[in-house]
Amino acid sequence: MRVIRSEHAPKPSGAYVQAVDSFGFVFCSGQLAVSADTGEFLGGDAREQTRQAIANISATLSATGLDLVHVVRTSVYLTDMRNLDDMVRPAAIPRPVANRSVWS
Repeated sequence: MRVIRSEHAPKPSGAYVQAVDSFGFVFCSGQLAVSADTGEFLGGDAREQTRQAIANISATLSATGLDLVHVVRTSVYLTDMRNLDDMVRPAAIPRPVANRSVWS
């Protein structure tokens, strides 16, 4: 297992890592709307937060030579299901995504 690190994604907190590569499969840690430059939570609405989280995932994948087209599963946690449409629109993961789970 190899730990993946990207200078273009937020530094992980605690015992977390940005991602791991295990036998050719890359598993990314969960992402929030945190700026890689400042380490600050960006806030804003669900659309803005989703854009930033996707940018963080993209930066992490880039460190492995992959990009969003390689994503086969996502899990999303929303504070309110009324934000679902605002999350789906900017989630610019190329189609088809094999599996997406959403919880509130």
